[in-house]
Amino acid sequence: MGTVKNIINRDINKCGKRKKIKIVSAIDKKYLEKTYKDMAMKGWLVENIKGIRDTYRPIEPCELDFSVTCFQPVTPLDYPDYDKEDTYQEFCEDSGWTLAAKNERHFIYYKMPESKALPIYTEPMEEYRSIWNAMKKGELVTFPLLILLLVFQLWMGLKNLRFDDFYRTGGLFSVTYPSLILIVCVGYMIPLILWLIKNRSRAKENKPLIFDSYKKVRIRNGIYNSGLVLVFMYLIYSLFSMFTSYFNLTLLFVILINLVVPIGFGILLRIKIKKIKSKRSTGSFQS
Repeated sequence: MGTVKNIINRDINKCGKRKKIKIVSAIDKKYLEKTYKDMAMKGWLVENIKGIRDTYRPIEPCELDFSVTCFQPVTPLDYPDYDKEDTYQEFCEDSGWTLAAKNERHFIYYKMPESKALPIYTEPMEEYRSIWNAMKKGELVTFPLLILLLVFQLWMGLKNLRFDDFYRTGGLFSVTYPSLILIVCVGYMIPLILWLIKNRSRAKENKPLIFDSYKKVRIRNGIYNSGLVLVFMYLIYSLFSMFTSYFNLTLLFVILINLVVPIGFGILLRIKIKKIKSKRSTGSFQS
């Protein structure tokens, strides 16, 4: 066990860096804190969080306490307020925490267990509002739009369904595939909606927010990821059947819509938001 300085300033070239993939929502606070704590015990400190990928650098294996917080603008189109971010970071550091990494959603802070650091969030409503804003920049925008798209595709599939489709290989794909994806997306959204409902009243009553445990999040994410894998396997099977038995342009069109439209929409939305933020931050929008 080394000193704080030795732990943080270890030569990163000695062992290189490590990258890990994670898929979490804004409410998976306990899961992330335990993940980063376990990694520190193994000698890895998170230093960069970008999308679904975390980057770790080597440190002396030690016990660290982590606090995962959200510090969010009101809407996805709000430009970064760096002054508020700096003030927020100064507050956390003055409270005894050290910043490990941050992105557009999460701020990751750590401290030594013996350090008497103050809790970062002392007002439940403030914490609830930050998580709510984080969801509005992610899950509460992308998933409802994706669900609407899937409902439309399912309706079109049912509208064009014929009796002989039940007896053709891949004949039910235009109905089955959107249905499976819809079940996965709705299943992902339900815990988020329940969390918002359950904790809203607690925040109003100034009670601490309740977060799912590490084990519960692992089970939930495991079910969600397993569902995605099964849907992907069904997609591969349908493609294989289509090209080995017959070629159906309508089926191919449905497949392309399911693959290209959600990805393309997400990319375009992200580019648009970045452009608006850039214009606002440079003062291009004059009141």
